[in-house]
Amino acid sequence: MDLTIRPMTQQDLSAVVEIHKGSYQEDHVTSRYSPRLLHELYRQVLTTNRYCFVACLRGQVAGFLLAGEHTRQAVNVFLWGNKLGLLATVLRHPSFLRSSVVGLMHRITAKEEPVVAVKILSIAVAANQQRRGIGQALLEHLEIQLRRDGVPAYGLFVKRSNTPAIAFYRRNAFLAARETDQSIYFEKQLDGPAPPTGV
Repeated sequence: MDLTIRPMTQQDLSAVVEIHKGSYQEDHVTSRYSPRLLHELYRQVLTTNRYCFVACLRGQVAGFLLAGEHTRQAVNVFLWGNKLGLLATVLRHPSFLRSSVVGLMHRITAKEEPVVAVKILSIAVAANQQRRGIGQALLEHLEIQLRRDGVPAYGLFVKRSNTPAIAFYRRNAFLAARETDQSIYFEKQLDGPAPPTGV
């Protein structure tokens, strides 16, 4: 497999949105976002976070990962700036109303924030390229960058219904640090120096 991983650019966002639409589960509210809303969400995250990568096969984007220290702030800016589009999405898909309200209440009432600075907001692989090690390669690439920058740990939230992702993170030494009825917050400690370059 001729896989290359490089920093994500604005020009990659259309491919990233297409992969997102084809790979996120239907019970994830962002699966119902319009391409315009997804593009704006990822544009905001890309411009404020430094660990955003695409995996390319034969020059085509086959997967992506967006992470950084400011993912939550980027999402908040997106939410605030796109209230009407988001409201329209929830009204078109009322099943998301409960989860949106519950998620908002968890964010408002959370007594403790995850302590790690870097969080993955999104990682996905094109549906026709899954089970080929691309997600694993993206995660390993991120960890090399984090170790080089002296970042000791990172984390991410996963919906409880996303059992393949939960199994993937557990296989990669993530530990559940906090759980709600809808999601699990995982963290991973990074030990040791970065391995030799070659990815």
